[in-house]
Amino acid sequence: MSASSPRRVLLDADTGLDDALALAYLTAVPELELLAVTGVDGCVDGIRAAHNSAMVLQALGHPEVPIGAATGQYDGIATPPPVQAFGPSGMGEVVVGPPDEARSFPDSVELMARILDRDRLPTTLLCTGPLTNAAKLLRDHPGAARWIDRIFVMGGSIAAGGNVTAAAEFNILRDPEAADAVFLADIPTTLYGLDVFVQPVISTDELGTRPDDSPRARLSHLLLRELAALFPGRGAFLGDGGAAVVLMNPELASKTSYPARVELEGTHTRGATVVDRRDSQGGDWPRIDFVTAVDPDGIVSEFLRQINRKEAP
Repeated sequence: MSASSPRRVLLDADTGLDDALALAYLTAVPELELLAVTGVDGCVDGIRAAHNSAMVLQALGHPEVPIGAATGQYDGIATPPPVQAFGPSGMGEVVVGPPDEARSFPDSVELMARILDRDRLPTTLLCTGPLTNAAKLLRDHPGAARWIDRIFVMGGSIAAGGNVTAAAEFNILRDPEAADAVFLADIPTTLYGLDVFVQPVISTDELGTRPDDSPRARLSHLLLRELAALFPGRGAFLGDGGAAVVLMNPELASKTSYPARVELEGTHTRGATVVDRRDSQGGDWPRIDFVTAVDPDGIVSEFLRQINRKEAP
């Protein structure tokens, strides 16, 4: 891949409001090629996530992007029910379009493997939902997975604890076995966790009342207004949209590498990301790159710049 080639990205998502913001951003960036969007069980099930992705991509003017769907866990262990922060549809009150209930999708993992085997080029896997599909890809298709140059994960935390339990963040808790398998894989992995997730926020003043006149700007405006309404008094957090911005603009964040594992058994700590911050940092735990700080204003500025960028005729 030459220096001028676009960055190749597979997005694996439990598509809800902020995953849709990530989609709006990823399809706007000229330096990025979005190869596919695959659904995973999370805040909605993997089939609904695929339908949401299809509707969002259609609204953004990118119906050509392949979509996959998948359900189930990495090893079949029962997990807590989804936390429906954005309602049963995952999209709050935003109606992008009716899902095509007759539409079927290829399996998420098989779709990713097929693309990686076909192209045999370095590709980044961006995961904004649980890591079930990522772990299955690594386990079932090691030949294809060797083309993944980095796994960039929205999930976990260093010191912020959890948002579902005192210790565990939702995406990791939803399938801890899968998350630990990804940690243990010999692939560079970055976690964009709760420590920074809530920091990039667009105020209601910045949102204004009218978006720019483009499908991307109009849809993004609707998504952001809904997020601001769901969390009154704080504005609209970019969430997964912020993770997508940092993926493409690493200068807007600071990262530190730590040994880390995922707790699989603790009565009160299952799903916690256990980070070894001792000076010795010894042992045989895999080293994970954690995003430790971000430039919230810079992330918001870059997001809005791309969302409002005029398309070439």
